[in-house]
Amino acid sequence: LRRAVEHGMPDAPAEPFPAEFRAAMDDDLGVSGALAVVHDTVRAGNTALDLIAGGGTGGHVTPALAVADEIRRRNKESRILFVGTRKGIEARLVPESGYDIEYLELSGFAGRGLFSRVTALWQFVRGVSAMKAIIARFQPELVLGTGGSVSGPAVLAARLAHVKTIIQEQNSVPGKMN
Repeated sequence: LRRAVEHGMPDAPAEPFPAEFRAAMDDDLGVSGALAVVHDTVRAGNTALDLIAGGGTGGHVTPALAVADEIRRRNKESRILFVGTRKGIEARLVPESGYDIEYLELSGFAGRGLFSRVTALWQFVRGVSAMKAIIARFQPELVLGTGGSVSGPAVLAARLAHVKTIIQEQNSVPGKMN
C-alpha cells in the first residue's frame, strides 16, 4: 500500500481490508479470503519465511514488492525470497529493493506457435522441479504467487510440498498462470 500511495494513489486505504469488508470476502474460490489471510498474517507478524513468485511485468512485480515491504515493515525478522526470471523486470527491481531473488528459465504460453508452446510446457515442468528444490532449501511458511510465468510452477511446487499458498490477482480478469 505504501508503494501505491508513493506512486500516485493517495486514496489508497490505510487498512486494506476493514472488518466490514472482510466479512463479505468469502467467495467460492476463496481468493478474496486468501487475501484477507495474507493481511492477517502480515498484521500479526507471524510469517518468518516467505517466498514470493511473480514477474515479467511491473503489474506482477510491484504488488509483490509492496507485500514484501509490508511484511518486512511489520516483522523485521522475516526472510523473504523472490523467484523470477532473468528476462523480466523483477531481475532489476527486486535486487534494487534489497531482496534476494532466484531465477528460473521460463517463458509464457500465450500467443506462440506449437514449438514455442511445447518449449514453454517443458520449461514449466523443469520450473516445478527447480521450485521443489528451492522450497526444500529455503523452507518457506508461505508461497505467494502474483502472476507471470514463474507463478504457476512456484505455487504448484508449494502445493505438492504442502506449503501454504496464496495467489494474488490484481487484475479484474485473472491471468493464465493464476
